[in-house]
Amino acid sequence: MANSSEPAPGLVTVRDLARAASCSPASVSRALRGQGKVSPDLRRKIEKLADEMGYRPNPLVSSLMATR
Repeated sequence: MANSSEPAPGLVTVRDLARAASCSPASVSRALRGQGKVSPDLRRKIEKLADEMGYRPNPLVSSLMATR
């Protein structure tokens, strides 16, 4: 049985992007939303990695976070 905290196989998460970019998940989140203090270089790096790795935001999580 899979651990409920593990993503489904093939899905790229913010944590995966953070590991690949050598930064925190919070920095990845801010960079992808275009908010907060993230350097332009790191933002470009994260956006490029997200594209290359096939990252897609989870619409359910996005909807939940919009209400917080």
